[in-house]
Amino acid sequence: MRKSIVAIGFVVLVVLLALAAIIELGPQHGAQTASISTTASTSNGLVLIVRANATSLPYGGQLLLNLDVTNDKSGRISVPLGDEWPIQNLSLSSCGRLYYPFGVALVAGAYGKSNFSLGTVIPIFKTSAGNLTSDCPNPYYTTPVNYVFGAKSDLAVVHYQAGPNATLSMNFTAGIGDYVDSSGFTVPLPEGTYTLACGDSWGGLILVHFDVR
Repeated sequence: MRKSIVAIGFVVLVVLLALAAIIELGPQHGAQTASISTTASTSNGLVLIVRANATSLPYGGQLLLNLDVTNDKSGRISVPLGDEWPIQNLSLSSCGRLYYPFGVALVAGAYGKSNFSLGTVIPIFKTSAGNLTSDCPNPYYTTPVNYVFGAKSDLAVVHYQAGPNATLSMNFTAGIGDYVDSSGFTVPLPEGTYTLACGDSWGGLILVHFDVR
């Protein structure tokens, strides 16, 4: 009888310790890892696809963001770089958008398409597209003027303003979780709610909302 009681007590102790470990880990890893995937049709028949791996991040965490422009038609599509940006000054890096026809911008707070422009853009890259760093490629040779997308593909032949054409994937992945402060240092985003605008040059726009806790 005593052995049975001891055995039951041991099992209860193990369960309690396991529950304590789970409870302790919960607040430290408070990210909601539910992924999201959204599409938006552009004015020329292409499709903008945005995927994010979370809707909530722990402080210092990274939102894994993937942008893709693809041709979902059965034939080729040839389109010039558009001038229908839904939001101005979208970027992807310290060198701007490079050869991609899309970019992102981040604001603090929960915004929609109708009022996103009221938010204050948070710098998430060292420099903006209008003030490129010296190690960026010369825009004269890397500015696209036309894209020829293959059927059912995000591969496109990119025709540049100058220089040879190149076949490239219109797919880009970035980690979003830091910003550039007033001193020029890259630091984690403060706790709060954020809206990330993802748009392309043909009018496609997708907003991604996430929290930092």
